[in-house]
Amino acid sequence: MSSAESWLVIVPALVGCAMTVQGALTAKLGAIGGKAFSSCVVLFQATLLALASFLIQSHGGSSIDFAHAAAQTPWWCYLGGVLGGYYVFSMIVLLPRIGAALFFIASITLQLISSALFDSFAIAGFSQRSVTPGRAVGIALVFLGCVVVNFGTDISTWSAAMMAKYRSVQNQEVAVSAVSLQNVTNEELPTPDDFLITDASNALSPAFYTVVKLPEPASADTTAATQPPVPPIIRQPSSRKSDLILLIFPMIAGIFLLVQAGMNGTLGANYGYPFASFFSLSTSLLTVLILYAHEYYVKPTDFRRVWRETPWWCYIAGILSFCYVFSSTTLATRLGAAVFLGTVMATQVICATVLDHFGVLGLQVKRLDWMKAAGILVLLVGVVLNTVLR
Repeated sequence: MSSAESWLVIVPALVGCAMTVQGALTAKLGAIGGKAFSSCVVLFQATLLALASFLIQSHGGSSIDFAHAAAQTPWWCYLGGVLGGYYVFSMIVLLPRIGAALFFIASITLQLISSALFDSFAIAGFSQRSVTPGRAVGIALVFLGCVVVNFGTDISTWSAAMMAKYRSVQNQEVAVSAVSLQNVTNEELPTPDDFLITDASNALSPAFYTVVKLPEPASADTTAATQPPVPPIIRQPSSRKSDLILLIFPMIAGIFLLVQAGMNGTLGANYGYPFASFFSLSTSLLTVLILYAHEYYVKPTDFRRVWRETPWWCYIAGILSFCYVFSSTTLATRLGAAVFLGTVMATQVICATVLDHFGVLGLQVKRLDWMKAAGILVLLVGVVLNTVLR
C-alpha cells in the first residue's frame, strides 16, 4: 500500500462509525414504526442508491455478459442478501436491548473466529490461507476481550460481595469472642448454682467448695447489637440471563455477515461489484418485506405517527448502509481486506462504546467501567494483531 493510499484508511474508519450510527438510527425508527418497517426503509434507500451506482458504472447493464456470469456463479452465492437482511433486522431488534457495544463486540468476535476457519478450509468462496501464530494470538485476545466485556463487571461485583461477606464473618467471630471473654471476667457475687462439689465425702466442709463462674451464653440481643450487618450479595436482575442468551443472535449475525462477504465477492468477480452490491441489497429488501407483511398483519403501521414522531435524521440510515457496501466493494481490493475490515471493526467498537456510555440517539445508557474498558482494549489489540499479522 503506497503512501497516497494509506490516507484512504480514514474512509473505513468513518464507515465503521457510520455503521454503528446506522444501527442506532434504525433502532429508533423501529421503536416508532416497527422493527421490520425500519428494516424495509433502510434497505429500500440503500437498494435505490446501489441501483443508481450499478446503472451508471455499467452503462445501463450493457457491459455485463449475464449469461456467462450466471454459468460461472454457484447458486448459493445469490443467497447473500438473505443473510444481510438477517443482520440488519437483528441489529434493529437487539441494539435497544443489549446495547450497541455488546452487539458489535459479539458479532466481531465470532466473525474473526469464523474467518480463520473459513480461510483454513476455503469455505464460502474464501481463498485458502493458513492461520499464522500472530493471527491466532489476535483471535485469542479478541475472545478474551469479549469475555471480559460481557462478564467482567459481574465477576468484579461478585468478588467484592464475597470479600465483604468474608470480612463480616470475621468481625462476627471477633465480636462473639469479646462477649464470651467479658462474661468470664465479670466479677459478681456467687450464687448456689455456681458452686461445684469437688469431694463428695467432705461435702459439708466449706473448704472443699470451689467457686467457678460459668460463662453465660451471649444473648441474641447482645449478638445482634455487636454483629455488624452482613451486606447482601448483589445479584443482577433476571433479565441479565436473557440478555446473555440474546448474544447468540449477534454472533450468528457476525457469521452471516462474513459468509455474505464471501458470496458477494464471488458474485462481484463474475458480474462486477456494482451489480453484486445491488443484487445483495435487493434480496435483503425482499427478505425483510416478507417479515414486514407479517408485522403489518399483526399490527398495521401507523404511517401518520411515524411521519409525525420520527426525526428527519433517522431517514439517512439507508445512506449510511450504502456507504458501507459501496466502500467495501471499491476500497477492500485497494487497501486489502484485512486492513479494511480491521479498521471498520475497531472503529465500530469504539463508536458503539461512546454511544452506549452517553446514551446517544435514544440508546439505553450503559456506563463504561474500568473492567469493560480493559476488555475493549484487549479486544482492540486482538483486532490489530489479526489485521497486521494476517
